[in-house]
Amino acid sequence: IVSMVCTSLSLLCLFISFVVYCTFRPLRSLPGKNNMNLIVTLFLAQLLYLVGAGRTEIVGVCEAMAIFIHYFWLAAFCAMNV
Repeated sequence: IVSMVCTSLSLLCLFISFVVYCTFRPLRSLPGKNNMNLIVTLFLAQLLYLVGAGRTEIVGVCEAMAIFIHYFWLAAFCAMNV
């Protein structure tokens, strides 16, 4: 329950951050675009974790969720290195 609530709160904050970056043009500089990339990858990684963590009944769906979750976490860490 705590994980689901905290992840949902994080998703809300990430969404608000992305909207702010999209709304204000001065924030869309090169570092700002890197932050937007990080926000999107974190949002997708957490969303897929929240939605797909319990999807283990069908092997193909489970593998696809694992691959996409892993990819988006790797993309988030790579975005932090730029």
